[in-house]
Amino acid sequence: MTIQEKNIEFSKLKSEIIKKATLKECFLKETQEECSSNIVNAHSLQRMGSLSILEREINGNQKIFALTEKQINPNTGKSELLPIGKKTASTFFGFCGNHDSKIFAPIEQNPELIDLDLDEHCFLLSFRAFAISYHRKKENIHLLSINDEELKTKLRKYFNHNNLDAQLEGEKLGLQDMNPNKEILTNALYSKDYSCLDFFIYELDYTVPTAMCMLTSPPYLFNGKAINISTNPEYQYSDIFTSVIPLKSRTLVILASMKNDPFGSIYLDELENMYELPLQKALTWHVLTNAENCFFSPEWFENLNTSQKQYIVDLSEFSGSLTTPYLKYNPKEFKLNLFDSKYALVTEK
Repeated sequence: MTIQEKNIEFSKLKSEIIKKATLKECFLKETQEECSSNIVNAHSLQRMGSLSILEREINGNQKIFALTEKQINPNTGKSELLPIGKKTASTFFGFCGNHDSKIFAPIEQNPELIDLDLDEHCFLLSFRAFAISYHRKKENIHLLSINDEELKTKLRKYFNHNNLDAQLEGEKLGLQDMNPNKEILTNALYSKDYSCLDFFIYELDYTVPTAMCMLTSPPYLFNGKAINISTNPEYQYSDIFTSVIPLKSRTLVILASMKNDPFGSIYLDELENMYELPLQKALTWHVLTNAENCFFSPEWFENLNTSQKQYIVDLSEFSGSLTTPYLKYNPKEFKLNLFDSKYALVTEK
C-alpha cells in the first residue's frame, strides 16, 4: 500500500470514528431553562471572527491548519499538518440553539468588543472552553463503550494501542472529576457571580497566528513539579481553561482555573510573574503540548523552515499520545514563540 493510499484509508477511518463518537446534547439540558429542540453545530471559536482572521489561500481555497489534522508526506514519510476549511473547525454539538445564541451573545455579537477587564467576558470564554472539553469527554466515553468488535479493532488501530478498557476507565474518571466543576460553573453562569474562577489575562496589540479554546491538564508546573500525573483514581486533576483569541488588531489570551484548585492557581501565578519573553515562550509550550482544539494561520506555518514545522508536529503528537512519557518544560531548550510580534498577521481593519 502506498503512503497516499494509507492517508486515504486513515482519513476514512477517522471520519467513521468521529461519526460513531458524535453526540448531540445540550450542555445545559439539566437547567430549569428549557432547551430548544435543535442541537446546533456550535463553534468554540468564532467562525467569522478568529478563524476568518487566520485563514489564508492554499491552492485556490481558504484554509487553516489544526494540530489534530495530519497526514503522511509521501516524499518524506513523516507526519505533516493538513490544511482544512474553517466550516467544521472547532465545532461540537454541545448546545441547543437557544442556549448557544443567548448565553454567548456578549462575546459573539461583536467579538472585536470583547473586554478582558470584564469578568463576564473572561468567564464566558472560559465556560465555552470547559463545555467543549466536557462534550468531547462524553463523546469519547460513548465511542469506547460501543460493544462492537469490528469497531474496537478499528479503535485500536486509530489510537495506536490495545488497552481500550483502561482508556475508557480514564475517560470516565476524567468526566467524574469534571462534573462538580460543571455544576459550579453553571451556577456561576446564571448567578453572574464569577468568583469561582481565577484568571490570568494577557492582551497583545497585534494579531498572533493561532487560536485555541480548550480545557487542558498540564502534567507539570513550569517549575517542574508534577501536578497531573497519578494512578490514584481519587486524584483531583488541575485543569486550565485556555482561550487564545486573535482579533483584527489585538490578541486575547485568557487562562483560568477553579479557585478551589491550588495547583491550577499556582500555574497561573507562575505565568503572572514571568517577564514578557519567558511568558510568551511558556504560553507557546502550553498551547503546543496541551491542546487539541488549536489552529494556525498558513501565513505563519508555511513560512517556518522544515525543521520547525516538523518539531511542532512531533511535539504535539508526542505530548498527545497515550503511550509516551510526559514532557517537562525546559525554557533553555525550548525556542519557539508563537506570540512574537514578528509573526503578527496583517489583517483588514
